[in-house]
Amino acid sequence: MSNPQNRRKKMTDAELFAENERRLMQTVARRASFYRANPHRFAKDYLNLELRLFQQIIIFMMNISTNFVFLASRGIGKSFLLAVFCCIRCILYPGSKVVVTSKTRAQAYEVIDKIEKELMPRSALLRSEINLKKSSFSVAGGTLMFWNNSYVQIVTANDNSRHFRANVLINDEYRMIDLDTINTVLRNFLVGARSPGYLNKPEYKHLAERNIEMYASSCWYSSHWSYSLAESYLHNMLDENRRYFICGLPYQLPVKEGMQDLQSIEDKMSEPTFSAVKFQMESEALFYSDNDGGLYNYSDIARTCKIDYPMLPSNIAQTIHDARFAIRPKARDEIRILSADLALMGSTGGKSGNNDATAIFINQMTPTMSGRYLSNIVYTTNFEGVHTEDQALTIRKMFEEFDCDYLVIDSKGEPTPPIRETVWLFVIHAGRPGKLRR
Repeated sequence: MSNPQNRRKKMTDAELFAENERRLMQTVARRASFYRANPHRFAKDYLNLELRLFQQIIIFMMNISTNFVFLASRGIGKSFLLAVFCCIRCILYPGSKVVVTSKTRAQAYEVIDKIEKELMPRSALLRSEINLKKSSFSVAGGTLMFWNNSYVQIVTANDNSRHFRANVLINDEYRMIDLDTINTVLRNFLVGARSPGYLNKPEYKHLAERNIEMYASSCWYSSHWSYSLAESYLHNMLDENRRYFICGLPYQLPVKEGMQDLQSIEDKMSEPTFSAVKFQMESEALFYSDNDGGLYNYSDIARTCKIDYPMLPSNIAQTIHDARFAIRPKARDEIRILSADLALMGSTGGKSGNNDATAIFINQMTPTMSGRYLSNIVYTTNFEGVHTEDQALTIRKMFEEFDCDYLVIDSKGEPTPPIRETVWLFVIHAGRPGKLRR
């Protein structure tokens, strides 16, 4: 049997170079095959990450699924996992086009921000894969270019993004994206799969790839379309012929893994501003059913939410430093109505914490071409445990500040004639000819 060392000595330089290249490519093929089947190991060996068990499972399922939904609780590291997957996919699959989209560009940019500030400092190998000269680490640019022609690009989810193409589409906080935009714009990004050169050979046709469609978000109301999407993914995941996957991870998991402090969560739950509904959706990874026992559900209310910017009192608008939130001058024939649903101090016979809240609404009535009026609620506030005189002063101030024409008071069931008369006197003393409606 011939000695391989002697055989290599008899090779010419060209033959030796070809042999070394063949051995190198065999090693690359073996390692790429192993890491594509085990992306969580690639995160450990190449990206220098020590992932928790649930993170390894999520990364693995992201890579083998064609359709993926991740219902994540707050603080579980959703953006971090998306960033890790983007790097793994771009390195192991050269020429991959990864598009991260969200309702706002800043939300989508969080993925690239995680790569720049958390992943790149941990791995010199990852830094060597990225073409820094062609990459843009800014919300305005938001592009991460790899030397192997892969890239991660952020896109705002709107109708002006029709020209983008992707092999991996990640819809971050997908519940905030309009369903029509997803169906008519974003999903059309996935028109062509990655086509490496070896697919041109007949013996490799069976290795043709499919594009990946991913959705990640916290939960929302069950009447919203995001719930229907999650429900359909659950049914498709049970079909062994489909590569669908969906999971919801509540706050107990990051608490168990030491990523969140249980005492901090309990402190927030004890505060008076705590909302059990929002906690269920954002921390328990559960959709909230708003169809049982309620007069309105989310879909009914959402259809009427057409105001781009509210009108805020000057003391609030000044802290935002944005003129779009200030109180705007009245248009011609515009009517503004201040309505107050009053609750007096001690009206329920208990302490201030047991009182009903006084609710105040500012209604902007704008005329239409047909001679009718369009009603817009531009501001609302509420308070409880406030004396009659203080409520009257607040209502009088808001009546003047919003340049209202009418004052409407709901006093049914409350001993409110004193406050009604007090408020009306304040309006009269202001020299305004406004009308009072009860």
